[in-house]
Amino acid sequence: MFKRVLVAMSLVALAWSSPAAADTFSVDVNGSAPGGLGVVTGTLLDWLPGNTLLQEHLDANGIPTGTATILFQANLGVIANNGVPTYASGVGGDFFTLVASFDVTLSAGGNFTVISGGVFNIFADPAAGGSDLSGLGFVNGTPVLSGTAIGGSGGLVLTDTVETLDQYTGAVAGPNDATNNYPTTLTRVSSSGSSSVLVTVTSVNNAYFTDLFAGSAFSITTTKGFLPFTQTDPSAQFSQDAIANGGVFGAGNISLCGPLPAGQANTEANPCINGTGNWIQAESDASSVFTRPASAVPEPATLSLLGMGLFGAAAARRRQKKQQ
Repeated sequence: MFKRVLVAMSLVALAWSSPAAADTFSVDVNGSAPGGLGVVTGTLLDWLPGNTLLQEHLDANGIPTGTATILFQANLGVIANNGVPTYASGVGGDFFTLVASFDVTLSAGGNFTVISGGVFNIFADPAAGGSDLSGLGFVNGTPVLSGTAIGGSGGLVLTDTVETLDQYTGAVAGPNDATNNYPTTLTRVSSSGSSSVLVTVTSVNNAYFTDLFAGSAFSITTTKGFLPFTQTDPSAQFSQDAIANGGVFGAGNISLCGPLPAGQANTEANPCINGTGNWIQAESDASSVFTRPASAVPEPATLSLLGMGLFGAAAARRRQKKQQ
């Protein structure tokens, strides 16, 4: 069970978790539509505390395969430029969300390593952000950036202490519910946790990210992994593919709980304990930066036009020499 994997999980720091130089980027927060706040610049996307769900893979006999899928979702908090906020999500424009689905390898020592691939999407929605409690609304609106993982790793250290899973009291602003929404769900407590994923940008909506292009690097660094939940609500659902809204059950799901007596449902006398089953759900606090290649590779059409331009210039020079 995943319990065996996470009990001794240790932290791993990647070279790219603290990029040597984060590039400045520009965002038109209302997608180039008339009015609104317009273009802001930043060096960092700071996401509000969100939710991560790790689904351990089992073979046909129910034996762990050593791999897992990680689902992540969060609302944007602010865009900051060298530590100074330049935009708060929803002010004068759209709400922005980040949704991810990618696979990892679980090592014998308890760490995980990101497998290349997966889907990472940022959405802009003029109506509202995602609800951490329901887990819905993160895959809504306009896709503004997509990418795929090329590397990363992380870890989470769990203790043997067991507490109530949902201890959020409403300290963070957002569409959340400051009550214990899962009275029959407990959790093992974490002592520390972190992760870092390096993503290659595959497509950009330049009506929003005006100066980014495919091939840019997008790093997602989770500096804190928490259990129990104290800064936001545990999500009831996740998107399996970062494309469709919801569909995968989170908090309250029996897969989080470990073995229960046959025929006995989760009750206050026999509660679910997150971290003892094959899945685990945790609160995550992430931020992101972009780095662009030193120079963009021109598209084939651009190369063709460039060649035609050079040919035309050379022909003009030859005509001038003949006339002289």
